[in-house]
Amino acid sequence: HHKKKNWCQIGVKTEKITISKEIRYSKPLILKGLQKNSKNISTHLLTAPIMNAILQIEQR
Repeated sequence: HHKKKNWCQIGVKTEKITISKEIRYSKPLILKGLQKNSKNISTHLLTAPIMNAILQIEQR
């Protein structure tokens, strides 16, 4: 049973490492994509948080 536990821990660790590596590689690609579509994305992404912030401030 101890062997199985070790394998699970190793699997989780390797998964975390691969995910972090993928994020590192994909970040520049995502940033490039954001720069290309910045006008479209920024308006969509920013309007929601700004509206939420305004609503929260008004509620106080």
